[in-house]
Amino acid sequence: LSQYCPKFAVEDANDIQILTEPPKFFEDLKKHASNAKHRIVLSSLYFGTDVPSDDLKLAIEQNLQQNDKLQVTILLDHLRGNRNTSQYKEIKRTSLTVLYTLLHEFPKQVKLYFYHTPQLHTFWKRIVPERVNEVVGVQHMKLYMFDDDLMISGANLSDIYYQRRQD
Repeated sequence: LSQYCPKFAVEDANDIQILTEPPKFFEDLKKHASNAKHRIVLSSLYFGTDVPSDDLKLAIEQNLQQNDKLQVTILLDHLRGNRNTSQYKEIKRTSLTVLYTLLHEFPKQVKLYFYHTPQLHTFWKRIVPERVNEVVGVQHMKLYMFDDDLMISGANLSDIYYQRRQD
């Protein structure tokens, strides 16, 4: 099976750390985002529009300012990453609006991708309401890589997962 499937090697089981508390998850994300030297890769359903997520973005931004060799790649789901989370209709707050400054200020270092399920083509997208359309399919990986450190999680990048929810 290992000949045909993707894998990553773990040389020493002591190198694996289990995070048991949501605040520790957030603390480790920020620490790794601040200290990465070569790459940050974030793959999540969405990037939060809350204050703690702004803190995570700031850690990435400050690292980019100090390290022009750092490459940041972010993959989010198109539907969730573009959903407006603002309680005010006139203010648009999405993963894209939160991350836009990184794209604008560091165009050679930051790449942002949105996965859009091909099953939700133009016809269905017009008739299926927002939120309900996510039943058709979303990009749901939660993988966070900082240089050669990999975090595999069930947690999205938002305050509820940083504070109390464990998936």
